[in-house]
Amino acid sequence: MIKTVWKSMELKTKNEIQKMKIAGEVLAKILTEISEKCVAGITTESIDKLAFSLCKKHNCQPTFFGYRNFPSALCVSVNDEIIHGVPGKKILNPGDIVGLDMGVTLDGWTVDSAVTVMIPPAGSLQEKLIATSKRALYAGIRASKTGNRLFDISSAIQNVIESNGFSAVREFVGHGVGRHLHEEPSIPNFVPENKSGFRNVKILPGMTFALEPMVNEKSFGVSVDKDGWTVRTSDGGLSAHFEHTVAVMKDELLVLTKRSDEEIEDKIKF
Repeated sequence: MIKTVWKSMELKTKNEIQKMKIAGEVLAKILTEISEKCVAGITTESIDKLAFSLCKKHNCQPTFFGYRNFPSALCVSVNDEIIHGVPGKKILNPGDIVGLDMGVTLDGWTVDSAVTVMIPPAGSLQEKLIATSKRALYAGIRASKTGNRLFDISSAIQNVIESNGFSAVREFVGHGVGRHLHEEPSIPNFVPENKSGFRNVKILPGMTFALEPMVNEKSFGVSVDKDGWTVRTSDGGLSAHFEHTVAVMKDELLVLTKRSDEEIEDKIKF
């Protein structure tokens, strides 16, 4: 029987989380290979074609493709683009920062992850922005303890971002994931003024969600391009984005989409 918390917030079984872990390992391999191919001179369209090819190689489905009519396997967001960048003829140049966001579905289970990479040479601002975004994600992961509340995650993420002089995007948030790409709960990267209600439920074993700090250089304002997808900073500042799918267990947290180049544990014990 499916256990639920409040409305549609589903608690996954250990067996279901294991299936998500397998999907997460596949996505981690795909994102690692794509990241390595992000070099000056390549088009974002070429990166997308590689993503499709790797999904075929690993016998998984690119979850984003066709989702609400999205046309690509992954989102490629460059410089002032925050999320949902649609791959096309854009050429990557030295000094660009590139957000790569992708979901895969394997054996009926979906995971979601993102990484921001730098096209050398790196500038100090770009390096700090990327490092802060990654630290904010890890802070959110470590706050995902059984017994904490969702806004404890939000607070941990927001504190890292703002203490480094950047802004947390407010119009787009983390989310539950598993049977579907977007499930309850929504997990903002800042603490809303109203801290009560459904969104601030306790964290329980069996919850699976995608934490994804989106960090702007300047203000948290956003705008959406005419394509209806690409979200960019309203003031032209840079933006970085990191994301992991995690699973809450009784005494530990599983980082299901951990990449081999990351210096974090697969299981963060509390």
